[in-house]
Amino acid sequence: MATNLTGSCMCGAIQYEISKRSRLIVNCHCTICRKGNGSAFSTYAAVLESGFSIVSGADSIQTYALGEKGEKNFCGTCGSPIFNKNNKYPGFYMVHYGSLNLPHNIEPSTNVFFDNKLPWVCSIEQLNNFAEEMKK
Repeated sequence: MATNLTGSCMCGAIQYEISKRSRLIVNCHCTICRKGNGSAFSTYAAVLESGFSIVSGADSIQTYALGEKGEKNFCGTCGSPIFNKNNKYPGFYMVHYGSLNLPHNIEPSTNVFFDNKLPWVCSIEQLNNFAEEMKK
């Protein structure tokens, strides 16, 4: 991952910067990620906590505790997920890939909880595809 990446929530209330290289980009297929993000799987950049800084909007961050597992941090205005803390990986934030401003050159290298993946995930390219929104 390139250095000095930036990201934000959907409404722009929270802006952040990543100044240290990501350790890993993963797709997580666990039930918690599916439920917590409303998607088939979630993609995260694992970054050092010391290399992640909130540039603006720290007061907009809301936290949802996942018990002993960790916490989810999201925008209290628009609900966009920003980063998670996983207590199994102290010193790291799991930054939501979709919140990065320019994620195009950063690709996941790993799937975790792959045995939990939804059956159709591997055949997603075989679906009808549109360059933009579907027209009536």
